[in-house]
Amino acid sequence: MTKKLEAYFKNEDDAETVHAELNRFNVSNVSVEEIPEGDERFLVPIFPINNSGSSGGGGLVAGLGEFGEPTQTDQRRHLLSFEIEEKDFQEALNIVKKSEGYIAKDS
Repeated sequence: MTKKLEAYFKNEDDAETVHAELNRFNVSNVSVEEIPEGDERFLVPIFPINNSGSSGGGGLVAGLGEFGEPTQTDQRRHLLSFEIEEKDFQEALNIVKKSEGYIAKDS
């Protein structure tokens, strides 16, 4: 089964770099596009979570935490959208996080 992920980046190069890194997985319906001015979305960074008490180990989650709302200089104007196998989803989130990508708050 696949999961859809939409990640937002400061520039097209960052989005394309993540796209290239994701090619080692079975990804589909991949697109990179610029978000038009005036299209405001509430985006949040991705944080690691510690599930050391469970057998599942750690993972990643989107949330505000100490970062608060993104500032004007923090805007993400490029969207990378793709579908990925559920088993590879957490690793895809790691790649997005490493490249300072954000996801939508409701993801």
